[in-house]
Amino acid sequence: MTTFATHIVQVLEDFGCTKAFGVSGGYVFPLWHSLESSEIQVYHCRSEGGATFSAMEHSLHTDTPAAVFVTSGPGLTNALTALRSARADGAKVILLSAITTETEQDPTQMQETSPSFVKAVTGESPQLPFSRSFVMRNHHDFKKLRNELETLCSGKSNTLGVFLSQKTQLSSITVDKNLCQNRIVSSPSDPNLPHWIQMIRSKLQQRKFVIWAGYGAKRSANHLLELAEAYETPVMTTPRAKGVFPEAHPLSWGCTGIGGNIEGDVQDAGSDWGVIVLGSRLEDMSSSLIQLGWNEREIIAVTNEPQRIKRNLPSNALIIETDIVALLSGLAGAVNAPKLPKFSLKPYSVLREKASSDGIHPVSVMSAVQKIAVDKHGYSVIADIGNTLCWTTRYLKFNIPGVFRVSTHDATMTHAACGAVGIGSNNTPVIAIVGDGAMIMQNEVSTAVQHQLPIIWLVMNDSRYNMCEQGFNIDGAKVPDCSIPLVDFAKYGAALGARGLSVEVDEDIDEALHRAISWKSPTVIDVRIDGRIPAPLGSRLKALPS
Repeated sequence: MTTFATHIVQVLEDFGCTKAFGVSGGYVFPLWHSLESSEIQVYHCRSEGGATFSAMEHSLHTDTPAAVFVTSGPGLTNALTALRSARADGAKVILLSAITTETEQDPTQMQETSPSFVKAVTGESPQLPFSRSFVMRNHHDFKKLRNELETLCSGKSNTLGVFLSQKTQLSSITVDKNLCQNRIVSSPSDPNLPHWIQMIRSKLQQRKFVIWAGYGAKRSANHLLELAEAYETPVMTTPRAKGVFPEAHPLSWGCTGIGGNIEGDVQDAGSDWGVIVLGSRLEDMSSSLIQLGWNEREIIAVTNEPQRIKRNLPSNALIIETDIVALLSGLAGAVNAPKLPKFSLKPYSVLREKASSDGIHPVSVMSAVQKIAVDKHGYSVIADIGNTLCWTTRYLKFNIPGVFRVSTHDATMTHAACGAVGIGSNNTPVIAIVGDGAMIMQNEVSTAVQHQLPIIWLVMNDSRYNMCEQGFNIDGAKVPDCSIPLVDFAKYGAALGARGLSVEVDEDIDEALHRAISWKSPTVIDVRIDGRIPAPLGSRLKALPS
């Protein structure tokens, strides 16, 4: 017998969903059981938020849809913060949950969730967790499910919520085979694309523009490199786009935003230099909003989200709504010169800084990560929010796209501490660089242990919420207590079933990384850093109220 629950899972398989992350519960038991009985690999996580961050990172890492299953009430609400981040970052996430009652006039159910609540958390606003959602009640809704999944997989929406009562989950269904054929959805081509290609090509030929690349340009990294070299155009990136253009390239101006390290500062380039923005919304943490002062500079922004970038640009900017992949492909095809590399990547290493009696210098930690994890062993890196993001953005460099991950829209703590499971679930070795505050708040170490994933958690342990303490410790202001009692994260990791290593002196960092990498299993490295050293927050503080 085919039930609603089993057929939903079959439809997910049809659309390329291979992994599901979640936490079980009574109201979602039939869906959970059907997932476990399918070809989809199920990761039963320790928190709904952690499961959703994991699904988000798996989706972004593989460019495939990922499922999340949570029960109604608190199971659902626990996932909403991570869903908002997943939506903002463009992950293709399908959340499966339950309604307990059709109307709020019915007798109150435990963990109550009604269609009106689902509607309230769905809409066009990026501040809502769901792009689209609906409640399934009968077999006709499977056509809608397929249509919504086609929209999701085409990139026209991100987070999809699918809700149905436990009774409906268990109801039998006769499958209409006419509905089992997936359509191929293609985005309509932009009739103005040839004009935009010619216009931007003429701008690049002037040799007086800098390209500002965002995460939306990730799929066109090769073409971006061809264009930059052909027109000798400098490129700077947002934190999420690190590696979309090789950071060791002579034409790289570095990274903007929080922790930014722009070597060829566009601020000093003069107003006759223009800027071409590719695939970024230029939000606060990606840009520090430096562009709002460029009223005399020519700005061209290419995006598929014109309304979301418009608010972050001065009125003189030209916003072009078109497909970046098609645009850059056309621009690269119009290059007449031989497409041979003109430049060699520059050698790069992070020089260590002297440790103190209060701990290891954070720059020395970055030095070891760059040398051993990134350059020697090709590890992916995912960084949590806080000072760890500042240190990684400023000092780590990447020459290929997709190996550095950070989520800056909501800047949600624990994103990396949990999301590393989504990357590691593909047998991709990854190092999560997290703060002690994030690691205590939430993590999925136990889930990684259950599946023996190749993940290293490197905890920058300074026993405090240090971004808050440093960020507001200005002009002698008295900052409220930001301290955290010292946690031995090596023992904490071991208590969760992982391997644990402690690093208290600079000389032990390399050995700890080598050992953790050789194990290829979940490992927590507790690094005692000197919390007095100011993190490179850059212009982030200027955006905060005094």
